[in-house]
Amino acid sequence: MKKKFELIQYIAAIYRHQTAVLNHNITESGITAGTYPFLVSIERDPGLSLMTLSKYLLIDRATTTKAVTKLLKSELIEKIPDDKDKRAFNLYLTPKGEDACKVIKVEAADFLKEMIKGIPEEEYLQTINTLDQVLKNIKNMHNEIKRG
Repeated sequence: MKKKFELIQYIAAIYRHQTAVLNHNITESGITAGTYPFLVSIERDPGLSLMTLSKYLLIDRATTTKAVTKLLKSELIEKIPDDKDKRAFNLYLTPKGEDACKVIKVEAADFLKEMIKGIPEEEYLQTINTLDQVLKNIKNMHNEIKRG
């Protein structure tokens, strides 16, 4: 059986379509698909730093800074100076951000159900496990490159 696409092409296509659908569905909340992971991560771990957020999401600091700036301007999050390191700050949801998170979580759950419709649970879980291993492998390759 000949493959239509390679793995990376499927991942890229899924990401592009997911972003378009999520942007359409969450527009009213003041969040985009690009800022959604940042907001949800801050909700999950209140008080995390910009550096920790970047590491957690596997996203560079410049991109994280841009997303955090958007969320700050939208008054969905706030930054509070760190008690131990006055140069650093910790990120927290505002009440507006908490409300937005509630709406987005419902939308994301509905979106996931629709996205995996027709796929047996065991196949879905196996796919997640496979992609997790692919991610580990590529992270190891990237770390090797960085070590030089």
